[in-house]
Parts: sequence; structure tokens; C-alpha cells
Amino acid sequence: MGPTRHQTPTDRGRISTHAMLYMRLRLKRQRKRRKKLRANWCERIVNDEDTDSDEDTALARVVPRIQKLVRRQLKHHTSYTFSGRPRQVFPLPPMVSPLQELDEYQFITATRFTKGQFSDMLIQLSRLPRTVKTKHRCTCSLELALFILLKRWTAPQTYEQMTWFFRRQRSWLIAVHETILNLVIEEYCALITNMDYRRVLRELDDWSSTLMMHGAGTRDGVFFADGKAKKDCKPGPAGKTARAIALHLGVSADKIQESMYNGYYGFHGEKVQHIIDASGMIYAYGTCLRTPDAKVFEESGMKQQLKFYVNNDITRPVKTVTDTAYAADDFTVPTKSKSQIAHIPAALRQAVLKLEAKNRRFRFEVEESFNKVVTNFPHTDYFRKHKMFQSGDLNFSKLVGMWYAVVLFTNLHTCYNGSHATGRYGVEPPCAADYVYSCNHDLLPRQ
Repeated sequence: MGPTRHQTPTDRGRISTHAMLYMRLRLKRQRKRRKKLRANWCERIVNDEDTDSDEDTALARVVPRIQKLVRRQLKHHTSYTFSGRPRQVFPLPPMVSPLQELDEYQFITATRFTKGQFSDMLIQLSRLPRTVKTKHRCTCSLELALFILLKRWTAPQTYEQMTWFFRRQRSWLIAVHETILNLVIEEYCALITNMDYRRVLRELDDWSSTLMMHGAGTRDGVFFADGKAKKDCKPGPAGKTARAIALHLGVSADKIQESMYNGYYGFHGEKVQHIIDASGMIYAYGTCLRTPDAKVFEESGMKQQLKFYVNNDITRPVKTVTDTAYAADDFTVPTKSKSQIAHIPAALRQAVLKLEAKNRRFRFEVEESFNKVVTNFPHTDYFRKHKMFQSGDLNFSKLVGMWYAVVLFTNLHTCYNGSHATGRYGVEPPCAADYVYSCNHDLLPRQ
């Protein structure tokens, strides 16, 4: 595809040889000038220290100059301007329509969806704008923006590696990725953190009957819950963000780092809770890694949202099968530990063991839900790129929001292709249109 009438080679990511040579010469001159400036600064600092008789006065004059010099160096090395980071030259024009430019195998590898599924998903996600505009005045189609988002997740790769695939500049990809991610979180993550009663209530009786036919141990136990620790990059205790938060809370900066560490798991990160229903749809909630599973269940609000009945029959409460970390009540059925089974009378022990085996076998699917998220989108497990403190801001809520967005597309993948849970439970997943219907028609609370 050639350039349009109003499009220059530079707009398409290509610059002339003359401009490239001039840019290199300009960068070389700038490096020499900064080196000379740094030497002059050091010489002036030393001279000022020798002339000042009072050490406190000398220190007060030296420290601001050193700080100013460091700020200049950091500004130079972190600049994305023309002089700081040269534009890359690509042999082909930039990617505009992945559906037309890639074959079926390349498309599935990059997004985990077929072309037909991706096209249908663009129609169903009607709350997203058809043209994505960033705050940096970058624009692209929704098709390309969602493709960039999924491509970023399907492999633990850097933006520099993605530039050669899309034939776009790094800053452009970052701007589009951040914008479409925020839009997805804002418009559709209510499906992940809130129970969709419109879809669930009408199916409860059928789900319960189907699960019992497939060997479930607990009647009306159509939900399964578990928590998992997600590893993130270790935050620095002496960074700008850690110091600011510590000053606000009145504690030492080391305590900020410790608050995101769990000695049982041995790493920093967040605790993610998954609740899976009989159709394979996942509900998620993320919080601090030091929070126990039972407390996460209460904080998320899901414990209260799951207190309803099959066909409004008070003798048939909907049950959630969990592990031993959760407390038992009329709506929660935790599996029993070995010590609890040992105190059961011998006459009933065999029957209890059979019931526990069935519950554990069906509850295993919530463990597989974590595996499916990480397998389809490995970037979510690439903890070195998940920084809790970034650019002077607390990045924890963004990491949790990214997990919600990944779970959303995992559920859409289940709607199109099914999952291991749908095979074990024998329940068909909803279609994509039915799954996002409540969000498209404002039937769920916004985030």
C-alpha cells in the first residue's frame, strides 16, 4: 500500500538517508556537548568546594547542582523525542487491517481467536468506540487496537519486538495499548466482578441437574471458588513512590515493600480469587497478597452476591464448593481436611470420603481456570514486566485491572471454543452475545 496524497514517508515510519545521516551527526554533537558540560560542572563544583570555608555552605551549594545534573542526564536517557530516540525505518508500510493482511494461522497465533470469532467479537463489544483516540493524538481502528492488545498478551515480548511486527513506532504502540486497555476495563470488567443474575438465575435448575448426572457430590453446588497468588516484580524500598506512600502513612519505606510480600509464597504480588460457574465463566477479584482466601471472598462482595436460591426455593440454596480455607455455611461447602475426616465416625467415613472425592474432582476446574488464563495469554505470568511502582505512581490497581481484562477475553474464548470445565460439567457455555448482553444494556454496575 503506497502513501496517500497527504502522507509523507516520515509519517509512515520511514525517513530518508540524508535525514538519517544528519540525525546521527546531531546526536554525536549532542553527546560531545553533554560530556563537555558534565566536565565543566564537575570542575565548578570542585572549585566551589575549595573556596568555601564553611562546609555546610559548600554542601548546600554542591548538592543542588549535582541533582540538577542528574535530572538532565535522566531526562536525556528517558526522552522519546526525535533527538533522544531515532525513528525506526521499516521496509513495508504499517499494518492497518490485521484481518486482511494475516492468514488464519498467523491470526490465531497472535490472538488465540479465529478471524470469524474476532470479527464477531468486534460486533458484540459495542460499548467500545469504533475509532480509538489516545491522549497523544494517535488514532486507529478498534480492530487494530484490540489486535495490539491481544498480541501483547499472547507472548512475553517487549514493545521493541512488536514494532517490527506492526511496523509502527514504539511510542505509538504504547499509547494505543494503554488507551484500549483502559477502555476495556472501564466498559466491560463489570462482567468479571459482578454476578450476572439475568443470565445465571434462569439456568440454575438445569445446571444442578446436569452436574448431578455427571457425578457431582453436592446438590445445587454450581459454583466453585479458589484463590491464587500472582507474582509481580519486586518493588524497590527506596524509590520515589515507596517514599511518598511511606511519608503519607507515617511508616518507613521498607514497610511498603513488606506489605506486598508473602512469606508463605516467597514473592511479591497480589492475591487473585476465581469463582467459576457451571458454564465455565470466570468471576475474579484481585487484592493484596497477604490477604487470606476467606477474607478475599468477603471483600470481593461475591460471598454476598452468591446468597440466592434455585427457583426461589428456600430449601435449595445455591452452594459454592471451596477448599478448606473457607468457612462453612448454608451457601458455602468447603472440602474437609484430613484431621476433620479423622474425627468422623468410622461408619460414615467411607461415604464422606466418596463425597469429598467428587467435590474435589469438580472443584479442580477452578484450578484449571488459572492455567487457561496463563496458557492463552502468557504475558500475565511475565512478572518482570509487572511493576507495582512505575513512573512515580502506584501501579497495583492497573495490574489488577489487566488481570480482569485478560479474564474477560478468556471468558469470550470459552464462549467460542468451550473449555475443560464445559467438557467435565456437560454444560454448554453461553454465546458471546448473551455473555456481554447485560453490560451492553447497563444491567450491571459500572466500574
